[in-house]
Amino acid sequence: MSDYGKKVRRIAQIGALGWTLVCAKTGAASDDGWRLYTEVESFSYSNAAPIYQIAHDLKGDPVARGDVAYTHDHIEIGAEYRNLSLSFVERYDYYLEFSSDAAELIYLYNNDLPHESDAHYDLYLAANQLRAKGVKLGYRFALTEAFNVKLALSYLRADELTEGYLRGYLDTPDASPTGELELDYAYTEDRLLDRSPENVSGDGFAVDLYLRWRPHPQWEARLALEDAFNRIYWDRATATVARATSDTISYDEDGALDVSPALSGNEGYRDHIQELPLRGFLWSEYRLNDAVSLGAGWRRYDNIDLGLVGAAYRFNERLTLEGRYYFNADALNLNLQVFDLYLGVTMDRLQWKQAKTLGLSLWWSYRFGGV
Repeated sequence: MSDYGKKVRRIAQIGALGWTLVCAKTGAASDDGWRLYTEVESFSYSNAAPIYQIAHDLKGDPVARGDVAYTHDHIEIGAEYRNLSLSFVERYDYYLEFSSDAAELIYLYNNDLPHESDAHYDLYLAANQLRAKGVKLGYRFALTEAFNVKLALSYLRADELTEGYLRGYLDTPDASPTGELELDYAYTEDRLLDRSPENVSGDGFAVDLYLRWRPHPQWEARLALEDAFNRIYWDRATATVARATSDTISYDEDGALDVSPALSGNEGYRDHIQELPLRGFLWSEYRLNDAVSLGAGWRRYDNIDLGLVGAAYRFNERLTLEGRYYFNADALNLNLQVFDLYLGVTMDRLQWKQAKTLGLSLWWSYRFGGV
C-alpha cells in the first residue's frame, strides 16, 4: 500500500473510533449552551539537573546522580456544546532516561572537563521526543449521578521525532580508553552524527480518559489518564543503527575523549511506530466548609511518580487561592482562580534557571447561549 493509502486508512480508522465514541449509548451529563476554552500547560521535571541545564547540554554546575528528565507542553483552543467538544491542539513532549554515568560523562564532555582516570562508565541514554499538531474530539457522559466520564480522541500530525537508545560501556585507563557503544534510533534531526535532515512526518492518535467521582457533596475525586492509548506512525523515518568499539574511541590532543564518526553501521530509513508515555493525574479533595478544602494527589509520567498535598481557600464565587506541595520533588504549586480564569505556577527554586521542577498553567473558559 502506498504512503498516501496508509495515511488515508489511518485517518479513516481514527474517524471511525471518534464516531463510535460520540454515538455511544450513555446517559448524558450536559450543560445547555456553548463554552469556549483555552488551555496552556507546561510541566517539566528532572532529578539530575535543572531543566534549563538539561536543555543546554548540561553546561553549568555539576549534575546530581539522577536518571530521568521530561517535559510536556501543550496548547489547546476549542469549543464545547453540551456533551461534545472540539479543539485544536499543539504539543511538545520530551522524555529522557539515562544512567548516572552517562549524565556525568556528557556533563564532563560538554564542559571541557577531564574525566576520572581508570574509571568505568556504564552508559545508557534513551529518548522519546515528539512535536505535533492536531484536532481533539471529546465526549462526556454520566454513568451515575455521582460518576462522570469524558473520553477524548486526538488526531495528531507530527513533524519532530527522536526515539531510540545509546548504550554500552567505557573504561578510561591512562594509556588508551576502551569500550563499546551501540546506537539505534529514529529521528527527524540527527543530533549525534549530523546526518543531513530530510522532510519526514508522521500521523497518529491519542486517547485520553477523564473520570470525576463525587460520592458526597463535600468530597470529590478526579482522575486524568492522558495518552492512555496512542500511536504515531512514521513512514520512511530516517534512522541510524551503529556501533563504536575501542578502535574508534581515543583521546584528543587536549586529553579529552574523542569518538570518531567512522562508526560501523547503517544510516537508512524505516517505518517507525512511536508510543508516548502515559501521563496520569489523580486529585482527591474534601471541603471542610464553604471556604476551606484539603486535598491530596499523585502525578505520573511513564513510571515516574510525584505525590502532592494541598489546601484551597475560596474567598467568594469569583476568587479562589490554592497551594499544593510536591513532597518528593520539594516543589510548590500556587494556583489562582479569578472568575473563569485559572493561573498556576510550580517551582522548586525561586530562580527558574535552577529549578528541577517547573510548571506553568493557564486555563480560560467562557459560557454563553444557555437556557
